[in-house]
Amino acid sequence: MSELDDLIYDWNRDGRAARADYRAVELDDETLRDGLQGPSVRNPPLEVKLRLLHLMDQLGISSADVGLPGASPQALATVVALAKETTKLKITPNVAVRTHPSDIQGAIRAAVDSGVAIETCAFIGSSSIRRVAESWSVDVMRKQVEELRRKSEQSSQQLQGEVQEMELEAILRAHFPKDEFALARFDGTALYEHADPRQGEHPDWGTLVFNYGRNEVRNFLLASALFWLDQYHVDGLRVDAVASMLYRDYSRREGEWIPNRSGGRENEEAIAFLKEVNERVRDLHPGAVMIAEESTAFPKVTHPAREGGLSFHYKWSLGWMHDTLHYFATDPVHRKWHHNNLTFGLMYIFSENFFLPLSHDEVVHGKGSLLGRMSGDEWQKFANLRALYGWMWAHPGKKLLFMGGEFAQRAEWNHDASLDWHAGVSALVRDLNRALRDEPALYELDGDGRGFQWLQANAVDANVLAFVRWSEDRSRHVVCVANLSPVPRHEYRVGMPQTGGYRELVNSDAPAYGGSGVGNPERIAVEEVPWDGLPQSALLTLPPLGTVWLVPVPEKG
Repeated sequence: MSELDDLIYDWNRDGRAARADYRAVELDDETLRDGLQGPSVRNPPLEVKLRLLHLMDQLGISSADVGLPGASPQALATVVALAKETTKLKITPNVAVRTHPSDIQGAIRAAVDSGVAIETCAFIGSSSIRRVAESWSVDVMRKQVEELRRKSEQSSQQLQGEVQEMELEAILRAHFPKDEFALARFDGTALYEHADPRQGEHPDWGTLVFNYGRNEVRNFLLASALFWLDQYHVDGLRVDAVASMLYRDYSRREGEWIPNRSGGRENEEAIAFLKEVNERVRDLHPGAVMIAEESTAFPKVTHPAREGGLSFHYKWSLGWMHDTLHYFATDPVHRKWHHNNLTFGLMYIFSENFFLPLSHDEVVHGKGSLLGRMSGDEWQKFANLRALYGWMWAHPGKKLLFMGGEFAQRAEWNHDASLDWHAGVSALVRDLNRALRDEPALYELDGDGRGFQWLQANAVDANVLAFVRWSEDRSRHVVCVANLSPVPRHEYRVGMPQTGGYRELVNSDAPAYGGSGVGNPERIAVEEVPWDGLPQSALLTLPPLGTVWLVPVPEKG
């Protein structure tokens, strides 16, 4: 036996490793908190703490207490930096907090600022020594906990407001589940739902249908929606499966539903409720948005109630989503037969205010990731995804991309696993967002056909599409050209809205995004050659499986 054996107890020697219920010991290192907080110990710079974190990881430490984020702004900044560093390591971060609102808020702030899930270890001074020194008693502790609960609730609401100011969205959705702890048969009777299953239950999901004909139920739902906006300052509410609310016969066979008073299939009470809640939100919270996930051709979903509409701000274009993903999953050699998958959506895109959704629904339940759903080999999958984003961001309609899609996550979404990043795709999404924000032609007439002009809608053999987006005063425009073939196209002629020269604003095949670098010169000359119904045109180089955006070059003098 060595001297070291006398100091360290080896758990593997006591026979536990052979037991069926044996679990490996997980170690949490508090060096970065307790080991460095004494008055006689120098607080090292961040570089040293980062080095210590790496040494802990190399030792196989499971988790590290990275500090007290509620202690000071400097402490918070250090915790954020250390938490971000753990994304490169196997070690996971946690922080220490007292059961005090300021400490808890600091922990939440650290998680928000770092983008990392941080475990919170709360402690309370209930030891015998502190009980004497600080006059603790059970009664005092009880009052402290009650005060903490009240202040923490206020702090949470305040933080939600701050999160909104940081331009983070909180879009909510809801079903009406049958869980016994929830609203189902709340008082032993069908209080919130219908008693008749032909009206009261969704056969697809096994969830319940609210009885929108009862004033009490409508008031409860309206108050719930306004609460999230009033108290927690969320940016908007997304109403899930709106079609199931609008139609009494939704996913039901004949004899499984009850017609309305007029003998029709519309759920008139639900329609009246949707109009009411949307109008109230518009009146009371002008900056909030109401979004409908509506899968049918029900008219005027985003039109005002006074015009016979449902008064939502936006509607998900589920048709666009299905057609677009089907196209990009198709081998390019067959895409000429599916060209209308990309053109059909533009026939109805201006009938409503649409969202283009690549949502959570597309990356769960065995569907795989967006990257995995693209056609081709490894290189082509990434190129297809970049081309899709370039096409989507230039396309009329607001953009919705579920987390993980912005950096080309390979695996299907899994909340229990860490994320894998592709820096090139992430950089492309960043630049697309900046261009969208800065270019009025891409948003001023988003829901208006005056802001869109086809250049090439029928180049099916080349797998090429081209269009123009216009600003409201037509002083600005962006030309979008997509070559969705794996073959680069040189000297490909496209009509141009004006004479002079153009430059690339975005090229999804740029090396910075992981592309092959096929592109155009700094200045693309426009020639007086009529093309695509315009008096002038330009010869372009179109990258393989790529999308390019072109903008006019200001003429000198």
